[in-house]
Amino acid sequence: MSDPVAVELLPAKSWPGQSALPPVAGDDSTYVWYVATALMVELVGGPAIGVLMYLARSGLLPSHLPELVQAHGSLQLLGWAGLFVAGMAQRLVPRLAGRPPVRTAALPLLVLLAGGAVLRAVGQAVGTAPGGTVALAGSLLSAAGIIGVAVVLAASLRKRHSPMAGWVVLAWSGCAWWGVWAILEAWGGVLGASNAGLVPAWFDEPAVLVVTLGGIGSFIWAIQSRMVPIFFGRKQPTLGALAGPAVIYNLGLLVILVTLVMAAAGRGVGPDGSIVSAGLGLVGVGVIWLAAAAGAVTGAPHRLRAASRPLARFVVSADRWAVVAGVMWIAALTGPLIYQGAPRRNFADAALHAYGTGVITMLIAGMVQMVAPVFARARIEARPPGLMERSVWPLLWGATAARVAGALAGGYAGGHAFTVLAALSGVLGWAGLAALAGLLVAAWRRNLRTDAPVPGPTSG
Repeated sequence: MSDPVAVELLPAKSWPGQSALPPVAGDDSTYVWYVATALMVELVGGPAIGVLMYLARSGLLPSHLPELVQAHGSLQLLGWAGLFVAGMAQRLVPRLAGRPPVRTAALPLLVLLAGGAVLRAVGQAVGTAPGGTVALAGSLLSAAGIIGVAVVLAASLRKRHSPMAGWVVLAWSGCAWWGVWAILEAWGGVLGASNAGLVPAWFDEPAVLVVTLGGIGSFIWAIQSRMVPIFFGRKQPTLGALAGPAVIYNLGLLVILVTLVMAAAGRGVGPDGSIVSAGLGLVGVGVIWLAAAAGAVTGAPHRLRAASRPLARFVVSADRWAVVAGVMWIAALTGPLIYQGAPRRNFADAALHAYGTGVITMLIAGMVQMVAPVFARARIEARPPGLMERSVWPLLWGATAARVAGALAGGYAGGHAFTVLAALSGVLGWAGLAALAGLLVAAWRRNLRTDAPVPGPTSG
């Protein structure tokens, strides 16, 4: 199957020669296996753990709900978003840096990442002492895969042919946070090994924030800043334009990471402490600024070909959810002054899920259809979008809105409103990703049936 540059752009007279994805020699089609594996883990593992959580809450299973909650979180982070970002970053970062992809590492890293994510989730779901050992093995495998991805991407950036730019700095930041993620993954496995896989809260909650915002979020903003402005007919943001939000964003993450280290040293810093809240406030400012500088909160994607323009609503929606998440992280710092009766953890939980589903998953669903070559033929065929294509965006948007509303209405600790809205969010999110998986299968089969190569795009 041919591997063209998948985004088709109309010519841009204002800055000729600028294209979203410059052509680079080399086969990087292994990203499809990352995308397919991530979807499979999410669609199979997510509902399975959800059923176990329901049975544990109902008393029909031995109560090990905390372990199940963490298993759910680890599958979301590494089994879904982490796998996807690892696969697409290994395709996009070398291409944007003007380097060929590192094919030999892609599939071994996929085995380490996917195998580790599944083993850790299974070990935590078991909720016994042997389960802790299984979870530790999964964490160590995952850590090896995570550091491997960081090394591969760092090598492409170090040998890049492209000039220093804002997206490069954000990508380097992502590599650094993937290195931190590897350490946290192994550390968490060791902490949980003697406790049925359960990682203590003082470690788990800050680690989730660091991984979500640092490891995954940094690459989200790097790719956006390099590609999204072109779709909307704007010049790429300069290094100077992204320096401010990048520094504030990463400073907030460093504050959160420092509180984790302080807690490990017995300094008594908890997830509700004022230092953590200060870190979240900085992150909130950085996220809002990045959405405006690197993304597209408003505008029309007039440089995209007509068939790709509807996909831009994923990008716009994701950046708007980023603004919502940023406002709520700021509110987590000043919560009692803004909304009496809502503990700051309500805002922090709502913001985390607005970012996780509304930003990360929404961008994943949109960008994969825009930039993955497997979808290229579907966009050049003159046919109206089907039900599956039309349903992905509203389902994911509804999943985000329901989960955010549940956190704000029912509170972090639970409650009837929270339970209902969280369940609704899970169902909508699963349906949206199932539709995306269906589109991937249909696109793959269409490419297999057609021998003719897919025409390349018109570069701007």
